[in-house]
Amino acid sequence: MTALRNLALALMTLWLAGCAGLGVSGRDDGEHWALTGKLGLRQADQAESLLLAWSQCGERYQLTFSAPLGQPLARVEGDDQGALFWLDRTPEYTRHPQQWLDQRLGWPLPLQPLRHWVRGQPAPELPAAVERDDQGRLQRLQQAGWQVDYLDHFQEGELSLPRRLRVQRDDRTATLIIRRWQLGPEVTTCPPP
Repeated sequence: MTALRNLALALMTLWLAGCAGLGVSGRDDGEHWALTGKLGLRQADQAESLLLAWSQCGERYQLTFSAPLGQPLARVEGDDQGALFWLDRTPEYTRHPQQWLDQRLGWPLPLQPLRHWVRGQPAPELPAAVERDDQGRLQRLQQAGWQVDYLDHFQEGELSLPRRLRVQRDDRTATLIIRRWQLGPEVTTCPPP
């Protein structure tokens, strides 16, 4: 019986350690945030699963895409003027990051509006149709030819942030499951200016 109790305690400790990195931490200033999660991409007869780490500091951003076991695949650092992409050791610069992602990697990610959508907000510069749930949270958004469905949320007091969302257009679908949000001064992964 003691061995069974020790095993149960060890499993509970491992489970709690795994959950410690989940949720929302920090104070939201609206400008500095970071998320980590899993990204599923599907189009036509292709499907891919990636890990995503995204830091946003004002207009500057950094995205790191990794294979499911953690092997780095690509990194993007940019701002509203353009972006550097690393697929290997030599970076490539583009003024059109969304087009680059689509052409070079075949990943349908609308980066500019997506930075607002992941926060549960429409992109301010584009017209949008929105549906809200009973608590006033964004439930569905149609903008720039894309439909965004908010499937689950983190709720921290007054602050609500998406936990799971699906972005789709034609036969392209991206599903993001966010494991952790960091907000405000807690964000230490901002790319250099």
